[in-house]
Amino acid sequence: MAQELARLRRAVDGSASRPGLAKILPLVARDPHRVLLTTEAWVPRERARRVHPSSLPRAVAAGANLAADGLPGRLPEARVTESVDVYENRLLVTFHEQVARRLRRLRTILERGSRERLLDECDELLERVTRSRREARFLDGVEQLAHRPDRLTMVLLKRPEYRYALEGHLELHRGAIARLEEPALEAPLEQLPALYETWGVLQVVQALHEVAVKAGFEARLQRIVRYDESGVFVRVLPDGKPALVLVREDDGMTVRLVPQRTYSRGGDGYCSVSYRQKPDVAIEVEQAGKAGRVLLFDPKYKLDSDFLGNGGERPKKIDIDTMHAYRDAIRDGKNRRIVEHASILYPGPTTWFGPDLGAIAAVPDDEEALGAALRSVLTEALG
Repeated sequence: MAQELARLRRAVDGSASRPGLAKILPLVARDPHRVLLTTEAWVPRERARRVHPSSLPRAVAAGANLAADGLPGRLPEARVTESVDVYENRLLVTFHEQVARRLRRLRTILERGSRERLLDECDELLERVTRSRREARFLDGVEQLAHRPDRLTMVLLKRPEYRYALEGHLELHRGAIARLEEPALEAPLEQLPALYETWGVLQVVQALHEVAVKAGFEARLQRIVRYDESGVFVRVLPDGKPALVLVREDDGMTVRLVPQRTYSRGGDGYCSVSYRQKPDVAIEVEQAGKAGRVLLFDPKYKLDSDFLGNGGERPKKIDIDTMHAYRDAIRDGKNRRIVEHASILYPGPTTWFGPDLGAIAAVPDDEEALGAALRSVLTEALG
């Protein structure tokens, strides 16, 4: 933690050879780099002032645009505007956002560990970088870089303040790190259910990958691990699209892991025969000449108070009823039931309500037991 704080201090305060973000942002704000952009606005022809000849054919070709005299009623007028949303300013935004994000995460860790001296220094750095960002209001309309800095421009070479930002950005990311991209980490105590769900999904992903590798599958698509300037980040996108696709060449079996998969009523392919169903994790197994199969897992965070009046530490009836609904409602295009396993993951003892329906113990302090239970289910499904 002290090493990370030192790295962030250099990013904010700089060094003897170059200034940091706290000085760079106010300095650039005095004269930010701008470019002129040409845009078009369709205006009545009597108001048009700058019309490029190359745009006239479009005005004539639009039949609905012709007036009674046979001439275009509206013309595309060329307008020139200034924009600060350029590569160099995007570099500044990206540098600032990454430093601020890492300071906030470090602060959360230090606060839990009661490291008061380091926490005070972290707060001071965060306050300084926030104050300097307020002085650079022109960045409010600037996007972040979509990829790591990949070129030197004349602006970076000729303007020292921009070049210092590039050097600071590169220095910050020389030591690669792995991180979880999860907004709930900003306030972990208030977001425990969301964090538990993310943890449960990642446990399913890990177990599936371990089983699939041993069973001879190869990854054809994965949207979980990504790379950026700072190293590796892990993110589970709850967008209903496959996060992991595995294929086994020997028999053509395909496995898709889909977080927040939606099975709608009357949809094409896999669907619901009643109401819309949306399990947290769906694993769909397909093979030519065979009916598809689906395995469902739902992490369910529970407090001790949730177990009161429920017969002790047992899964809640409403959660098991939900898994019943998944199993019975989700069908394929031929109206065949395709869910061969449906279980919740919860911080209680493993309980089975049949060979294909249950509640699996998922306690963060005992990931080994959860992994073994998940691998057992998945090995049977993929074997």
